[in-house]
Amino acid sequence: MSPRTGRPPLENPKSDRITIRLTEYEQKVLSECRNQFGTSNAEIMRMGLSIMEVAKDSPEARQLFDAIVLLNEFISNDRKDLVQKQINQVKNNFVWYLESLEK
Repeated sequence: MSPRTGRPPLENPKSDRITIRLTEYEQKVLSECRNQFGTSNAEIMRMGLSIMEVAKDSPEARQLFDAIVLLNEFISNDRKDLVQKQINQVKNNFVWYLESLEK
């Protein structure tokens, strides 16, 4: 019998598939992220899943995630005046948090 040829099997194969529908804006953001990080759409989605995994277990990360959701709402409703205000609030919250860790 001849030895087995071909690629060795993966330890953790990516066999499950999903399909999502994106708005034009979401597609643009995905494309920009793909170009900036130099990776694939799938890897960008996996990064997003990793962020969500951290957010579900960490109140601080959850606050950041909630702020991002809020910022997206402001942007989609063309409330750019509120975007900068929210960004400043997030910065202040994380400065306070980092200072509290040092104490």
